[in-house]
Amino acid sequence: PHQIDLFGWQISTFALIVLVCMTVALTLICMGGTLSLLVTDACQGMLLFPLMVVFVVFILCKFSWTDQMVPVMLDRIAKESFLNPYDIHSLRDFNLFAVFVSHVVALVNEERQRQPRGGARVNLRAVRRKITEEKDLGIA
Repeated sequence: PHQIDLFGWQISTFALIVLVCMTVALTLICMGGTLSLLVTDACQGMLLFPLMVVFVVFILCKFSWTDQMVPVMLDRIAKESFLNPYDIHSLRDFNLFAVFVSHVVALVNEERQRQPRGGARVNLRAVRRKITEEKDLGIA
């Protein structure tokens, strides 16, 4: 259901699920620390990924790609294609702006990974210490 009654209030099921998941995550972080959250997320991932593969194989074996899936994806109004990336001008969830943002994010991440750790930051303490030493020696 999209909404449930809780103590006389209409609450969105999605919002309730998000609230429960966030509460569990925050409880794990506050009680056990970040390491416990990493361990539980790793366990969840080890269970989730094989099940996702099983789900995809099931869907591909159960339904015909050419007879059932493609006709449904092609049955769209103009400029809202699920298959043609150049015919998505009217899609609200995915459009050329989303493609642009994803490319910019990929470029920024690539450049960030090329930078050495610490980048070109200046250690201000070392600079101040050097200036103080030079003043004490009478160089500056």
